[in-house]
Amino acid sequence: MRKLGSMVVGLTVLLTAVGAGWLSGCSSDYDGFGWAQPPIPEQTSPEPKSPTAIAPNGNLTPEQKEKLLDSVTGMVRERAYAAGVDFVKWPDHLAKHQASIDRATSMTQFSSAVNRALNEFGISHIDLMSPRAAQMQRAARFGGIGITAENVEQGIRVTSVRDNEPAFKAGLKTGDVITEVEGVRAELGSIRGEVGTDVNLTVTRADGGKTEQVRVRRAEINTAEPPRLIKVSDEAAVVRLDSFTEGYDSKVLAKVMKEAAAYPYLVIDLRSNGGGSVQNFINFLSMLLPKGTEVGTFINRDMVKKYMAEREADGAPKDEKLDPVKVAEWSSRKVRINRNPVEPYPGKIAVLINRGSASASEIVAAALRELRDAPLVGDRTAGAVLMSQYVKMEDGFEMKVPTSDYVTIKGLRIEGSPLQPDIKSGATGRGSRGRAQDYTTDKTVQAAIDALRAAAGAHAEEPTAAGDGK
Repeated sequence: MRKLGSMVVGLTVLLTAVGAGWLSGCSSDYDGFGWAQPPIPEQTSPEPKSPTAIAPNGNLTPEQKEKLLDSVTGMVRERAYAAGVDFVKWPDHLAKHQASIDRATSMTQFSSAVNRALNEFGISHIDLMSPRAAQMQRAARFGGIGITAENVEQGIRVTSVRDNEPAFKAGLKTGDVITEVEGVRAELGSIRGEVGTDVNLTVTRADGGKTEQVRVRRAEINTAEPPRLIKVSDEAAVVRLDSFTEGYDSKVLAKVMKEAAAYPYLVIDLRSNGGGSVQNFINFLSMLLPKGTEVGTFINRDMVKKYMAEREADGAPKDEKLDPVKVAEWSSRKVRINRNPVEPYPGKIAVLINRGSASASEIVAAALRELRDAPLVGDRTAGAVLMSQYVKMEDGFEMKVPTSDYVTIKGLRIEGSPLQPDIKSGATGRGSRGRAQDYTTDKTVQAAIDALRAAAGAHAEEPTAAGDGK
């Protein structure tokens, strides 16, 4: 019998400092895996050199499963944090899915069964990754079909489809649920494989719930393109950011933003950007917001303990319900812009979002709407904003553990509450490589530029407070 209170076995923390946190788009993983890949300095096993270097999906002994469950339990009880989530209920969630965990024999089956129990918490950024999945997440180039997806009870739900990639050509759409991959329950990472090979998917359609078999040929997918500026017209340009991790280059971005200053209108494309590191999203915002600007607050266990202790000292009842917004208001530890590597962009800004926009990209979008009056254009975001750490487990498994929640400077908690667009656009896809011709014909980009022109025109027509009627 497994003892839930046993010590955590064999854990190597890959990222321990809060300042080295990652907002990794758990709910917006690309081809079932993360856009945001953490650097792993303690990693000793070689990274895959090609999309074909995939870890085997071996079987697990009962003893191996018990040790892994002990480790997961330790991480949930000792490290995991999200505002309002009672992690003490983990044994109940585990018991609910114990039968499927016991039946699991392969590594993939086991991680899927454990993740169904973890999903009971109803939050992002908490996953157990099989060795195969953990290895594949660090590949910037891989054989995939071109989707972002999120874990759901039935399998994985498509949150966005990349234009002109295999999934797009096969007719997959946002909202479709992939229940099986090659006859096995779908999990994040299970679609990837060798370039040029076919993968058979069981798909429940979003429009009507009809279940179909879909065969898709994998192509090489690249998630590591650097930031780039695309001219749309003489007055407008687009800055495309695929990720705040893979391909993110602060020096390249500084050059891009200097060039962007020549355009009065700037559209920032964060569609299907699943997040990345705290350091990188702050670096990007430092090119858009003045030095000293406060952006938001990360809330962790220690901060909440100090807040509740102070509240009790002031006479508040011990069972007072925690309000993360009030904790954020109370805390002096803000995410702020400490320097400007380039002069902040002076023109008007719009931000493109969709259901594949998650985590760090949601923080950026919210900050620009709150602090630069930037309209959000497209579709709703993923609503997945928790800082997480990656932890090495036994037998090549890894676990993503949420350690901090986030509240924007104006009091918005995004986790579980996706950002809604100011301008809804059904055409939320983007070109497969962000080429200029894709953006000049992109209806969502045009809607953003039209909104900026309208705002500029309205501002120009406003009468001044002094001098009217003279």
